[in-house]
Amino acid sequence: MSLVLLLISLAAYADDPVAAYKNSDSSESCLPNWSNRSNIAEYNQNNARGFELVRHGAAYDLVDDEGAVLYTRLYEIQPYDDDRIVARRQGKHGVIGPDGQLILDFDYHDILLSPDTSIYSVEILDGNIEGSVLIDDSGNWIYPSATKNKTAIEAATEIKVIYPIHANVDTGISYFKVKIESHEQYTDTIKNTGIIDHTGRTIVPIEYYRIDSEISCSNNKLTFMGWKSGYLTIMNELGL
Repeated sequence: MSLVLLLISLAAYADDPVAAYKNSDSSESCLPNWSNRSNIAEYNQNNARGFELVRHGAAYDLVDDEGAVLYTRLYEIQPYDDDRIVARRQGKHGVIGPDGQLILDFDYHDILLSPDTSIYSVEILDGNIEGSVLIDDSGNWIYPSATKNKTAIEAATEIKVIYPIHANVDTGISYFKVKIESHEQYTDTIKNTGIIDHTGRTIVPIEYYRIDSEISCSNNKLTFMGWKSGYLTIMNELGL
């Protein structure tokens, strides 16, 4: 079994996505991999504006520092260290900003956010539309985009999940794992997984049935390991 490592420097980036593989030198700090989730007790104690999530039965209200209720009947609350809150209201998820203003309205089936960036992975479940999309904090679609044969909505319905892998807050670069919906029976031969960045640019093509990633604090690199048909497939630092 051959072993090939794809190394991506978190500090290096250029118009050519392959350049991200080439520069192994970095002065950036080693950052935690998606470890910025908080909880309600920590949010109430530490948020910068003095807001509080107050429980009423199974739901919560968000109350400001003067006691005014900003939002009622919030469920499935996930605060983050930067004081953003993902919550469900009337069956849909939205994002509340640190100032109490809505960043994303309560329109989405699920939301995953990128720490300290304005990029969100959202799941849409609305009538005949079901899929995952990468959007910015204005709700603009980043990925997928329309193609010659498909509209953006049609492309989104083929995406099972867009999952955040890592964000570099110094460079603003985020990485996401994309998994395409598949109805094949044998999952170890379905090549439906790849990696994109925060602009929707393909970093690792959707040609793998499994991709793992890990961060090396010693050399500040994000390493992707991809499998094809049961074998660990190797890509070197020069590209695919």
